[in-house]
Amino acid sequence: KSSTAEFVRFLDISIGSFPELELYFSLSCELKFISKTELKEAEILLDEVKKLLYSFQFSLKKRGQEQVRSN
Repeated sequence: KSSTAEFVRFLDISIGSFPELELYFSLSCELKFISKTELKEAEILLDEVKKLLYSFQFSLKKRGQEQVRSN
């Protein structure tokens, strides 16, 4: 039980890192380490990962709430 709660917390921390990643991608483009095309590709991938993590986290929370109700 606590391991699921801990994992949900880990996902919270991971999701909280997205703005930092977005900043690093933008900065990398401004400093010409990556092209604007690569920046756009990275942003698209980041959005996909965000959606997956949010959905996964939601399903874990929902499953946890259902288990509490059944007990």
